[in-house]
Amino acid sequence: MVCTATANCVCRPSVCTSTSIRVSDSTQRRLDSLRRDDATFDDLLARLATRERPIDIGAWSEKDADRVRAAEKRSRESVER
Repeated sequence: MVCTATANCVCRPSVCTSTSIRVSDSTQRRLDSLRRDDATFDDLLARLATRERPIDIGAWSEKDADRVRAAEKRSRESVER
């Protein structure tokens, strides 16, 4: 059996194991967009998991989030008038 985790690996129970992880289609597309051309998903996940700081894709600072909340509130108030 050929291992899907790494290229050219012949799986033997004592040497190589694999795990399936269910993700939505949209999550898979986002992960695929982060993947390097010759990388497997295993390579991508290993790279993302070994970064020194957490990945905050799309995360705002508290200050930015407060500004957006205030702008949204002003926008809603102007529509209600």
